[in-house]
Amino acid sequence: MRNRRGYTLVETCITLGLITAAIGVAGVQASGTQAKSKRLRDASQLQRIHTAMKVRAKTDSPAFEFLRPGKVNRIGAIVGRGPEDELKNDHASLYAAGIATNMFDPTLLVSPLERNARVTVCSNYDYTQYNPAADTFWDGDVSNASGPSPCSGKGHFQADLDKTAHLSYATLSLQPGKRREAQWRGPGSDTFVILASRGPRDGIASGQGFTDSVTLKMHDAEEAPMDQWFGAIVFADGSCKNRAGFELPGPDNLFRRDDAADDADMLLTITRAVDGKMGRVLADGPGQSGWMLRATHSWD
Repeated sequence: MRNRRGYTLVETCITLGLITAAIGVAGVQASGTQAKSKRLRDASQLQRIHTAMKVRAKTDSPAFEFLRPGKVNRIGAIVGRGPEDELKNDHASLYAAGIATNMFDPTLLVSPLERNARVTVCSNYDYTQYNPAADTFWDGDVSNASGPSPCSGKGHFQADLDKTAHLSYATLSLQPGKRREAQWRGPGSDTFVILASRGPRDGIASGQGFTDSVTLKMHDAEEAPMDQWFGAIVFADGSCKNRAGFELPGPDNLFRRDDAADDADMLLTITRAVDGKMGRVLADGPGQSGWMLRATHSWD
Protein backbone atom coordinates (compact mmCIF):
# COMPACT_ATOMS: atom_id res chain seq x y z
CA MET A 1 0.00 0.00 0.00
CA ARG A 2 1.34 3.48 -0.95
CA ASN A 3 1.78 5.84 1.97
CA ARG A 4 -0.08 9.17 1.71
CA ARG A 5 2.23 12.14 1.91
CA GLY A 6 1.06 15.18 3.89
CA TYR A 7 1.46 18.78 2.77
CA THR A 8 4.82 20.34 3.41
CA LEU A 9 5.08 23.69 5.19
CA VAL A 10 6.00 25.38 1.92
CA GLU A 11 2.98 23.93 0.13
CA THR A 12 0.72 25.00 2.97
CA CYS A 13 2.08 28.55 2.87
CA ILE A 14 1.60 28.73 -0.91
CA THR A 15 -1.96 27.46 -0.61
CA LEU A 16 -2.82 29.98 2.12
CA GLY A 17 -1.23 32.74 0.04
CA LEU A 18 -3.36 31.86 -2.96
CA ILE A 19 -6.51 31.81 -0.84
CA THR A 20 -5.65 35.18 0.69
CA ALA A 21 -4.97 36.68 -2.75
CA ALA A 22 -8.28 35.34 -4.07
CA ILE A 23 -10.14 36.85 -1.11
CA GLY A 24 -8.35 40.15 -1.69
CA VAL A 25 -9.30 40.26 -5.37
CA ALA A 26 -12.91 39.45 -4.51
CA GLY A 27 -12.89 42.21 -1.90
CA VAL A 28 -11.53 44.76 -4.36
CA GLN A 29 -14.11 43.76 -6.95
CA ALA A 30 -16.91 44.00 -4.38
CA SER A 31 -15.63 47.41 -3.27
CA GLY A 32 -15.51 48.62 -6.87
CA THR A 33 -19.05 47.40 -7.50
CA GLN A 34 -20.27 49.16 -4.36
CA ALA A 35 -18.57 52.42 -5.40
CA LYS A 36 -20.16 52.28 -8.85
CA SER A 37 -23.55 51.63 -7.27
CA LYS A 38 -23.14 54.71 -5.08
CA ARG A 39 -22.18 56.84 -8.08
CA LEU A 40 -25.32 55.69 -9.89
CA ARG A 41 -27.45 56.56 -6.84
CA ASP A 42 -25.72 59.94 -6.62
CA ALA A 43 -26.56 60.83 -10.23
CA SER A 44 -30.10 59.51 -9.77
CA GLN A 45 -30.64 61.76 -6.75
CA LEU A 46 -29.52 64.83 -8.70
CA GLN A 47 -31.92 63.96 -11.52
CA ARG A 48 -34.77 63.47 -9.05
CA ILE A 49 -34.12 66.93 -7.60
CA HIS A 50 -34.36 68.39 -11.10
CA THR A 51 -37.54 66.41 -11.81
CA ALA A 52 -39.14 67.74 -8.62
CA MET A 53 -38.28 71.30 -9.66
CA LYS A 54 -39.72 70.72 -13.13
CA VAL A 55 -42.98 69.19 -11.86
CA ARG A 56 -43.47 72.05 -9.41
CA ALA A 57 -42.79 74.61 -12.18
CA LYS A 58 -45.40 73.01 -14.47
CA THR A 59 -47.95 73.04 -11.67
CA ASP A 60 -47.39 76.38 -9.97
CA SER A 61 -45.58 78.74 -12.35
CA PRO A 62 -47.14 80.13 -15.54
CA ALA A 63 -43.65 81.17 -16.65
CA PHE A 64 -42.34 77.67 -15.84
CA GLU A 65 -39.88 79.10 -13.31
CA PHE A 66 -38.17 76.76 -10.88
CA LEU A 67 -38.60 77.29 -7.16
CA ARG A 68 -37.16 80.51 -5.71
CA PRO A 69 -37.80 81.10 -1.99
CA GLY A 70 -37.85 84.87 -2.49
CA LYS A 71 -40.89 84.43 -4.70
CA VAL A 72 -42.56 81.94 -2.38
CA ASN A 73 -42.47 84.51 0.41
CA ARG A 74 -42.54 87.89 -1.28
CA ILE A 75 -42.13 91.23 0.49
CA GLY A 76 -45.43 92.33 2.00
CA ALA A 77 -48.31 90.75 3.86
CA ILE A 78 -50.33 89.47 0.88
CA VAL A 79 -49.45 85.95 -0.22
CA GLY A 80 -48.29 85.78 -3.85
CA ARG A 81 -47.97 89.54 -4.27
CA GLY A 82 -45.19 92.04 -3.83
CA PRO A 83 -41.54 92.21 -4.94
CA GLU A 84 -39.31 89.16 -4.73
CA ASP A 85 -37.38 89.05 -1.45
CA GLU A 86 -33.83 88.54 -2.74
CA LEU A 87 -32.50 88.11 0.80
CA LYS A 88 -34.29 84.76 1.02
CA ASN A 89 -32.65 83.33 -2.12
CA ASP A 90 -30.03 81.20 -0.40
CA HIS A 91 -29.82 77.45 -0.94
CA ALA A 92 -30.79 76.45 2.60
CA SER A 93 -34.06 78.34 2.12
CA LEU A 94 -34.51 76.91 -1.39
CA TYR A 95 -34.41 73.30 -0.26
CA ALA A 96 -36.19 73.95 3.04
CA ALA A 97 -39.06 75.49 1.04
CA GLY A 98 -39.14 72.42 -1.19
CA ILE A 99 -39.24 70.04 1.78
CA ALA A 100 -42.11 72.02 3.33
CA THR A 101 -44.36 71.26 0.36
CA ASN A 102 -43.12 67.67 -0.07
CA MET A 103 -41.24 68.35 -3.31
CA PHE A 104 -38.52 66.08 -1.96
CA ASP A 105 -37.52 64.21 1.17
CA PRO A 106 -34.47 65.41 3.16
CA THR A 107 -32.69 62.10 2.43
CA LEU A 108 -32.59 62.99 -1.29
CA LEU A 109 -30.34 65.99 -0.62
CA VAL A 110 -27.38 64.13 0.90
CA SER A 111 -25.14 62.19 -1.46
CA PRO A 112 -24.36 58.51 -0.76
CA LEU A 113 -20.76 59.53 -1.57
CA GLU A 114 -20.58 62.29 1.04
CA ARG A 115 -17.17 62.62 2.75
CA ASN A 116 -17.75 65.66 4.97
CA ALA A 117 -18.81 64.48 8.45
CA ARG A 118 -20.68 67.76 8.98
CA VAL A 119 -23.10 66.90 6.16
CA THR A 120 -25.98 64.76 7.40
CA VAL A 121 -29.65 64.19 6.61
CA CYS A 122 -31.91 66.72 8.33
CA SER A 123 -33.85 64.50 10.73
CA ASN A 124 -35.62 67.21 12.76
CA TYR A 125 -37.21 69.36 10.04
CA ASP A 126 -40.17 71.25 11.53
CA TYR A 127 -43.07 70.96 9.09
CA THR A 128 -45.32 73.01 11.40
CA GLN A 129 -43.38 76.14 10.42
CA TYR A 130 -45.30 76.15 7.13
CA ASN A 131 -47.94 78.72 8.07
CA PRO A 132 -48.91 81.18 5.31
CA ALA A 133 -51.26 82.97 7.73
CA ALA A 134 -48.19 83.92 9.76
CA ASP A 135 -46.18 84.73 6.60
CA THR A 136 -43.80 81.78 7.05
CA PHE A 137 -43.46 79.09 4.37
CA TRP A 138 -40.69 76.73 5.56
CA ASP A 139 -38.68 75.74 8.60
CA GLY A 140 -36.53 78.81 9.30
CA ASP A 141 -38.57 81.30 7.30
CA VAL A 142 -39.36 84.66 8.89
CA SER A 143 -42.08 87.13 8.07
CA ASN A 144 -41.17 89.91 5.66
CA ALA A 145 -44.48 91.75 5.82
CA SER A 146 -42.71 95.00 6.64
CA GLY A 147 -39.59 94.59 4.48
CA PRO A 148 -36.86 92.26 3.18
CA SER A 149 -35.93 89.63 5.77
CA PRO A 150 -33.04 87.17 5.45
CA CYS A 151 -33.67 83.82 7.10
CA SER A 152 -30.54 81.74 6.45
CA GLY A 153 -29.32 79.90 9.53
CA LYS A 154 -32.58 80.28 11.42
CA GLY A 155 -34.15 76.88 10.77
CA HIS A 156 -33.26 73.25 11.31
CA PHE A 157 -32.25 72.80 7.67
CA GLN A 158 -28.73 74.22 7.23
CA ALA A 159 -26.28 74.65 4.35
CA ASP A 160 -23.04 75.65 6.07
CA LEU A 161 -20.35 73.11 5.25
CA ASP A 162 -18.05 74.59 7.90
CA LYS A 163 -20.55 73.94 10.69
CA THR A 164 -23.69 71.98 9.85
CA ALA A 165 -25.12 71.14 6.45
CA HIS A 166 -27.97 69.00 5.18
CA LEU A 167 -27.11 69.44 1.50
CA SER A 168 -24.38 67.79 -0.59
CA TYR A 169 -25.03 69.23 -4.03
CA ALA A 170 -24.01 72.42 -5.80
CA THR A 171 -26.92 74.37 -7.25
CA LEU A 172 -27.13 77.27 -9.69
CA SER A 173 -26.69 80.61 -7.94
CA LEU A 174 -30.06 82.25 -7.36
CA GLN A 175 -28.66 85.78 -7.35
CA PRO A 176 -30.13 88.16 -9.94
CA GLY A 177 -28.65 87.90 -13.42
CA LYS A 178 -29.11 86.38 -16.84
CA ARG A 179 -28.16 82.88 -15.69
CA ARG A 180 -31.09 82.76 -13.26
CA GLU A 181 -33.62 84.33 -15.59
CA ALA A 182 -32.65 82.20 -18.59
CA GLN A 183 -31.75 78.84 -17.05
CA TRP A 184 -33.52 78.38 -13.68
CA ARG A 185 -36.67 77.36 -15.50
CA GLY A 186 -37.93 74.86 -18.03
CA PRO A 187 -37.67 73.72 -20.71
CA GLY A 188 -33.95 74.19 -20.32
CA SER A 189 -30.76 73.97 -22.30
CA ASP A 190 -28.91 70.71 -22.89
CA THR A 191 -25.55 72.50 -22.54
CA PHE A 192 -26.07 74.59 -19.39
CA VAL A 193 -25.46 72.88 -16.03
CA ILE A 194 -27.71 73.83 -13.09
CA LEU A 195 -27.06 70.99 -10.59
CA ALA A 196 -23.88 69.04 -9.85
CA SER A 197 -21.69 67.26 -7.38
CA ARG A 198 -20.05 70.13 -5.53
CA GLY A 199 -16.49 71.21 -6.28
CA PRO A 200 -13.53 73.01 -4.72
CA ARG A 201 -13.70 76.60 -3.51
CA ASP A 202 -14.10 79.12 -6.34
CA GLY A 203 -13.36 76.43 -8.92
CA ILE A 204 -9.62 76.42 -8.28
CA ALA A 205 -7.86 73.61 -10.14
CA SER A 206 -4.41 73.71 -8.56
CA GLY A 207 -2.60 74.40 -5.31
CA GLN A 208 -3.13 73.15 -1.77
CA GLY A 209 -6.74 74.25 -1.62
CA PHE A 210 -7.49 72.04 -4.60
CA THR A 211 -5.55 68.96 -3.51
CA ASP A 212 -7.02 69.14 0.02
CA SER A 213 -10.61 69.41 -1.24
CA VAL A 214 -12.80 66.50 -0.13
CA THR A 215 -14.68 66.87 -3.41
CA LEU A 216 -11.78 65.12 -5.19
CA LYS A 217 -12.32 62.03 -3.06
CA MET A 218 -16.09 61.71 -3.24
CA HIS A 219 -16.33 59.68 -6.44
CA ASP A 220 -13.01 57.80 -6.55
CA ALA A 221 -13.71 56.87 -10.17
CA GLU A 222 -11.25 55.00 -12.33
CA GLU A 223 -12.38 57.24 -15.21
CA ALA A 224 -10.42 60.15 -13.71
CA PRO A 225 -6.94 60.58 -12.18
CA MET A 226 -6.76 60.87 -8.40
CA ASP A 227 -5.85 64.56 -8.69
CA GLN A 228 -8.83 65.47 -10.88
CA TRP A 229 -12.39 66.30 -9.89
CA PHE A 230 -14.98 63.80 -11.07
CA GLY A 231 -18.71 64.17 -10.51
CA ALA A 232 -22.26 64.09 -11.80
CA ILE A 233 -23.75 67.09 -13.60
CA VAL A 234 -27.36 67.80 -14.55
CA PHE A 235 -28.20 70.11 -17.42
CA ALA A 236 -31.16 72.47 -17.47
CA ASP A 237 -33.09 70.06 -19.70
CA GLY A 238 -32.75 67.29 -17.08
CA SER A 239 -30.11 65.18 -18.81
CA CYS A 240 -27.36 63.90 -16.55
CA LYS A 241 -23.86 62.51 -16.99
CA ASN A 242 -20.65 61.86 -15.08
CA ARG A 243 -17.77 64.08 -16.02
CA ALA A 244 -14.07 64.45 -15.23
CA GLY A 245 -13.11 68.11 -14.71
CA PHE A 246 -15.28 71.17 -14.10
CA GLU A 247 -14.08 73.40 -16.96
CA LEU A 248 -16.68 73.29 -19.74
CA PRO A 249 -16.47 74.76 -23.25
CA GLY A 250 -16.49 78.52 -23.29
CA PRO A 251 -14.40 78.22 -21.20
CA ASP A 252 -16.84 78.13 -18.31
CA ASN A 253 -15.81 76.97 -14.85
CA LEU A 254 -18.78 75.40 -13.06
CA PHE A 255 -17.76 76.75 -9.67
CA ARG A 256 -16.46 80.23 -10.55
CA ARG A 257 -18.09 83.42 -11.75
CA ASP A 258 -16.60 83.95 -15.22
CA ASP A 259 -19.05 86.51 -16.62
CA ALA A 260 -19.01 89.51 -14.29
CA ALA A 261 -20.78 91.75 -16.80
CA ASP A 262 -24.00 89.82 -17.42
CA ASP A 263 -23.92 86.88 -14.98
CA ALA A 264 -24.89 84.60 -17.84
CA ASP A 265 -22.30 81.91 -17.14
CA MET A 266 -22.66 78.72 -15.11
CA LEU A 267 -22.08 79.29 -11.39
CA LEU A 268 -22.89 76.40 -9.07
CA THR A 269 -22.46 76.87 -5.34
CA ILE A 270 -23.96 76.11 -1.97
CA THR A 271 -25.10 79.60 -0.93
CA ARG A 272 -25.49 79.63 2.82
CA ALA A 273 -26.56 83.25 3.26
CA VAL A 274 -27.59 86.42 1.43
CA ASP A 275 -27.51 89.83 3.05
CA GLY A 276 -27.92 93.44 1.98
CA LYS A 277 -24.85 94.95 3.56
CA MET A 278 -22.41 95.08 0.68
CA GLY A 279 -21.87 93.85 -2.84
CA ARG A 280 -22.70 95.04 -6.31
CA VAL A 281 -25.63 97.38 -6.86
CA LEU A 282 -28.74 95.94 -8.51
CA ALA A 283 -30.92 98.03 -10.77
CA ASP A 284 -34.07 96.73 -9.11
CA GLY A 285 -33.22 95.03 -5.85
CA PRO A 286 -35.61 93.68 -3.23
CA GLY A 287 -38.19 96.40 -3.15
CA GLN A 288 -36.00 99.43 -3.70
CA SER A 289 -33.53 100.81 -6.23
CA GLY A 290 -29.86 100.50 -5.38
CA TRP A 291 -30.18 97.54 -3.03
CA MET A 292 -26.82 95.91 -2.45
CA LEU A 293 -26.55 92.15 -2.15
CA ARG A 294 -23.80 89.86 -0.88
CA ALA A 295 -24.01 86.09 -1.19
CA THR A 296 -21.87 83.96 1.12
CA HIS A 297 -21.02 80.54 -0.25
CA SER A 298 -20.13 77.31 1.53
CA TRP A 299 -17.34 75.01 0.29
CA ASP A 300 -16.07 71.47 0.90
